[in-house]
Amino acid sequence: MSKVIADSDAEEGLTAAAHRIRDFFNARSNGTEAESDWLHDYFSSPGYGEFADHELIEIIIERELFQRVGEAYRCSACGRLFLFKREFDQHPEQFTLEPSPRIDD
Repeated sequence: MSKVIADSDAEEGLTAAAHRIRDFFNARSNGTEAESDWLHDYFSSPGYGEFADHELIEIIIERELFQRVGEAYRCSACGRLFLFKREFDQHPEQFTLEPSPRIDD
């Protein structure tokens, strides 16, 4: 099993993360209450105010990218490749892998 992400999805995820990080620092500049409200709205869970800034930034980036990550699985019995476009996708695309020609053949 491997994690996969399309280039366009990675770009969208990083852009979304950048916007969330900007929003977080804008809220912080508006005071403790605004920062606390933003953290609550984004995470829907208490306790995120206890993290250092670099930890919050890492979590935001991971969350925004994780939503766009899929999985690839190669069946050991039949050799087919199953591509799940999003994690927990129930209907993967299936591919039968053919040996690729080698350059020196």
